[in-house]
Amino acid sequence: MKKIFILVFSYILIVFSSYSVSANSFTEDIATNVEYEYLPNGDYYKIETNIASNYYTRSTATFSRTKTYVNASDKPQWYIKVTATFQYNGVTSSCTKVTSDAEAYTSQWKIISHSSSKKGNSGTAKATAKRYMAGIPVETMNGSVTISCDAKGNII
Repeated sequence: MKKIFILVFSYILIVFSSYSVSANSFTEDIATNVEYEYLPNGDYYKIETNIASNYYTRSTATFSRTKTYVNASDKPQWYIKVTATFQYNGVTSSCTKVTSDAEAYTSQWKIISHSSSKKGNSGTAKATAKRYMAGIPVETMNGSVTISCDAKGNII
């Protein structure tokens, strides 16, 4: 009986030792599109749209778009970001989930609030930022960024 147990145990050990267990490697291939919106005072918005290919399935896609306020000295001040998930089927598309993020890069700016909303095939993030000098608010800016998806899963 002991020999049978050892044989069975050895067989199981040999069979299972030939299988390797490994976690799937998760790589992200991201394409980025960059656009600029220039303001009369020399400041500008840098708008980056990211498409991560690992988010794609046959009917779902997740995209993000970040709008960064940059001063005339090319120093980023603050940003607003929208991340949205879409469902599409070749005929229609709809935004199923949207989140917002906003942050100031410098101590002069503070994000007062940010929010997100969705409607149809679009997701939008909004933020209010204030600039302070000596602790006194001297400027308020409202920003928004929207991302949409067509029926074939392409960013509009």
